[in-house]
Amino acid sequence: MTVLIKNVCVEGRKQKVVTISYIVSFTPADLKGLANDIKLVTFRQTISATHFKWYCGPLPTNPTSIGQGWQPCNPNDVGAIAKSMQEIAAAELVLPAVRAVI
Repeated sequence: MTVLIKNVCVEGRKQKVVTISYIVSFTPADLKGLANDIKLVTFRQTISATHFKWYCGPLPTNPTSIGQGWQPCNPNDVGAIAKSMQEIAAAELVLPAVRAVI
């Protein structure tokens, strides 16, 4: 843990501001677990989806190829149809892409 202490002048008075920053290091096992969790994100979204819409365009898993099929979506999306994953054939299922949020 690193502790940084700064003197800051607020309305003519000196105040100390303490900033605590943590230096985090991950072990290879931590990174492997994180990678496995990321792989399962789209699977969990698809299993718990209540609505799907027909998708036609570049495949999220391979942007150079064009495909079509049912993709999980928000119930408020245009073209959303109430379905469960069990009602869709495996060949017609398009998994959504995993997007990083930073």
